[in-house]
Amino acid sequence: MQALDLMGDAASLARGVLLLHELPDGGRHLDWLLERTRGASTLLSFRLDERIELMRATEFGAERIGEHRPHYLDFQGDLSPDSGGKPRGRVSRLLRVAVLDLVESDGELRLGVRAESGVERAWVGHRLTGLGDLEPAVARDLWKFRRADSLI
Repeated sequence: MQALDLMGDAASLARGVLLLHELPDGGRHLDWLLERTRGASTLLSFRLDERIELMRATEFGAERIGEHRPHYLDFQGDLSPDSGGKPRGRVSRLLRVAVLDLVESDGELRLGVRAESGVERAWVGHRLTGLGDLEPAVARDLWKFRRADSLI
């Protein structure tokens, strides 16, 4: 496995990954997982459409999902079954990034990352509102991200 060497002192940077999650039913999506700080106990987690090329995207939608364990920053392969024994599929890493800055506030996320290729990107995400009368169990935590002009 290639070590993450994105800047001279990568050991101090928070990390992130983009994983392709292939489901047992043939469905697929991307899981975008981000450390808020290096060594954080949980990862900020979003589900993206499988067709997005994250580092080229100028705008994309995402669904905030339950936080993941840091284990997934380095894991690839078959996922363990859920608590009921049902298979959950497999994941493979598409992209690894260093998180240069992450500022989270109510309904907004400002984020700067550097990919292993050296490409830097900044995005600002906003939680979508106005979901109307959806039941809480049906309502999803949807976000829209737009590329920012510079890193935060």
